Amino acid sequence: MMILFRLIRWIIKRLGWYTCLAWLLLAVAQASLAQTLADAIRELSVGLLLPAAMIGLLAGWSLGAAKRLPAWLGLTILTLLGIELALVQVGRLGRLLVAIGQDGLYLGRQIWQQPLAMPPDLTPLVDSVIELWQTVSVLVIRLGDWSAAVIGGNPVYDPAATALLWSFALWSLAAWAAWALRRMERPLLAITPAGAFLAITLAYYPKDISGLYVMVGAALLLVGFTQFRVREQSWQAGGIDYADEIRPEAAIAIVIITVSLVAVASLTPSLSIWQVARWFTTSTRLSQPLAESLGVRQVLKPAVNALAPFRSPGLPRGHLLGSGPELSEQVALTIRVDESTTLETVPRYKWRSLTYDRYTGRGWRAGTTQAFTYEAGQPAIDPIPPNRRRLQQTVQTIRPQGDQVYMAGDVLTVNQPYQIEWRGPGDAFGIVTEADSYQVDSLVSTADATALRSAGTDYPDWIKRRYISLPDQVPERVLTLARDLTVNARTPYDRAKAIETYLRQFPYTLDLPEPPRRRDMVDYFLFDLQRGYCDYYASAMVVLARGAGLPARLAVGYAAGHYDAANDQYIITEADAHSWPEIYFPDYGWIAFEPTAAQPATDTPQAADVPVAAVNAPEREPTPFIASGGAFLRWGLLIGSGLALIVIMGFLWLAVDRWRLGRLAPTPAIAVLFDRLQNQSQGLAVAAQPGDTPFEFAATLAQTLIGLAPSTRWSPALINAADEVKWLTQLYVRTIYSAHPPQRSDQTQAIAIWQRLHRRLWLARVSRWRVVGWIVG
Repeated sequence: MMILFRLIRWIIKRLGWYTCLAWLLLAVAQASLAQTLADAIRELSVGLLLPAAMIGLLAGWSLGAAKRLPAWLGLTILTLLGIELALVQVGRLGRLLVAIGQDGLYLGRQIWQQPLAMPPDLTPLVDSVIELWQTVSVLVIRLGDWSAAVIGGNPVYDPAATALLWSFALWSLAAWAAWALRRMERPLLAITPAGAFLAITLAYYPKDISGLYVMVGAALLLVGFTQFRVREQSWQAGGIDYADEIRPEAAIAIVIITVSLVAVASLTPSLSIWQVARWFTTSTRLSQPLAESLGVRQVLKPAVNALAPFRSPGLPRGHLLGSGPELSEQVALTIRVDESTTLETVPRYKWRSLTYDRYTGRGWRAGTTQAFTYEAGQPAIDPIPPNRRRLQQTVQTIRPQGDQVYMAGDVLTVNQPYQIEWRGPGDAFGIVTEADSYQVDSLVSTADATALRSAGTDYPDWIKRRYISLPDQVPERVLTLARDLTVNARTPYDRAKAIETYLRQFPYTLDLPEPPRRRDMVDYFLFDLQRGYCDYYASAMVVLARGAGLPARLAVGYAAGHYDAANDQYIITEADAHSWPEIYFPDYGWIAFEPTAAQPATDTPQAADVPVAAVNAPEREPTPFIASGGAFLRWGLLIGSGLALIVIMGFLWLAVDRWRLGRLAPTPAIAVLFDRLQNQSQGLAVAAQPGDTPFEFAATLAQTLIGLAPSTRWSPALINAADEVKWLTQLYVRTIYSAHPPQRSDQTQAIAIWQRLHRRLWLARVSRWRVVGWIVG
């Protein structure tokens, strides 16, 4: 403990009491903002937001201390750093950057040790760079698609895009707060943007406004201590004597006043923070769809749950646990489909009965529905949606099924009186009929993978309201996994397939223990159990899909069963009882996916009109022209982005180097510049001797530059470089040996001349290499 106290005292003594206190208050304010946003924004965690805020504070404070750095350049550097950090955090690029660094070091060592050997193997480095470029490209494209949807007036939720925006927003707010406080010493200006940001968010999610009280308290403390520090500095500058006891007394007074003001604000109705938050909302004209597209949760009233046998089943297929082989012998249904079918083209239908929209953490339940009764043959859907085909099925119930109607796709009509429990137009919970045998006409999607990839994200409002939300209690690591699995997938279909492929790695079994009480079922399955049956697979995919911004629901019924070719019918047993996820695609409706490892995988969901052999057939190879064009495009983008990155990093390095040299005193700065000049001259094979004076060295280097001038198009630049070498050397000699030290103006001019001279020395190197190569050749 004593060591800790000594360390704290050393830090305070080293940095100063105000710097340490300001840093602490800024960190508390940003941490409260990060925690509040993590609670209010779907799929965001403190682990993502807090590092961005803390690193932003450090960067903003460091650049704010550089008084000579132009404000526009400092803010530009902070913006670029924030974009880079957001991409690294959300895209999980740390592994790729480490791999690129390791491959680059290995490649450099190869070249250094054996420069004349065979060309080094660039494959690992190129592969890592291409993977990095592809990941960044997908993130940028998804952010562009999200922005286009917002601008087009139909905002959609994309977890990767919103994570990028929120991470960059936290970085920007933290960096601005530190920069403004250090540079301008204006605490209110520093912390007001973060407070306004928090108030706007709380207007949509006012579940816990304690973070706003913390923000207000930190701002008031910063104002008080900053004003006291300014007064103290003015006393010291004016030579005014003051007692040492005034500092703790002032601190106590500032704390008491701050606590009192925050307490009054929390208890006085006229100063309601809720009203302030609402004022921000109306002033900024933020729409509810835009807030939802940014992932802001809403505090919703609990829906009324009607009492029905199948509304809250928990795990719908829990009866499969512990079942034996005899279950497969119990026939439940026979279904005859009115279409041409052969053994080679047997469609793998899923016979749906119920769908569930609300995940509870322990299972599923159905939301509020309204029952509508239909006469025999009366259509339930009018008009028929596009991209569907009509399918007629004759169903014979063998075992009691609770009067549920089973079919592939969405109901169109039943030849018996029937009743549908609707959640809304086109959104059925289930269908019942008293008949044991019935004929049902349904609509199945005609979409293939290509069509689904181009479906877009123009979801109806009722889809976005009902099928993207998740309970607040879903663990953060589940939502993080959803984002990580889909970060490289541009289209919703590719995101769904990525989740499906990941889940199919888990082994299937019915030999399972009971899920632990008070544990989220999907979290338990994904991270602890990692094996299970259909309810676990389907629930996990629905939760992960919603976490990835995809509208998803749980469907319950039977798998395809066994096709009896002799009687032209499907035979479905109790062992075929199944649950699966369905993802909504605009213009194509609900599409079934199959994450359960024990079920056959489908490359094209619900493509009933496509033969099985065609569904599993490999894709046709592209023509050589298309393949080569794609390769040229990829390499062109890679090289272009690499060159752009090198240019940006070069400009950043020049700016930072100029700023660092400017912070030095004139004498050491000029000495550093002359030392750099000597180091750079080594690449020109200057014939200097160890005992040469600075003037002799400068004369030799100038002669070398003038000798290279006639052999290159850069002759004027090299001649000017010789003059600049002489000027810099004269300044160095005067600095070291003269009784009159250099001034700041000399230092500034020397830095500017060196930056020009540095580029010209590189041109001289290139000219020398060309001359040597011509002589050797």
